[in-house]
Amino acid sequence: MPTYHFRCDTCATVADRKLPFGSEEKPSCDTCSKPMVKFIKAPHVQFKGGGFYKTDAASKQKPESSGTTSKVTPSSPSPSAS
Repeated sequence: MPTYHFRCDTCATVADRKLPFGSEEKPSCDTCSKPMVKFIKAPHVQFKGGGFYKTDAASKQKPESSGTTSKVTPSSPSPSAS
């Protein structure tokens, strides 16, 4: 059975109740005994693994294939010891 969230409009009490799917039952408040109203609560989500951060989505540089020519930079002459 799913857990639904209810709030009392009279005394602002919040409670969770397990009810069958599609149930139109409005449970009574434990504090003031008036009917409670169902409301939607944000789900608890915990992300694990890669791909959830801005840095994870950055494009990766592809390695050069073996058929292309690589750039060769001339090496600077080493300074001679005086």
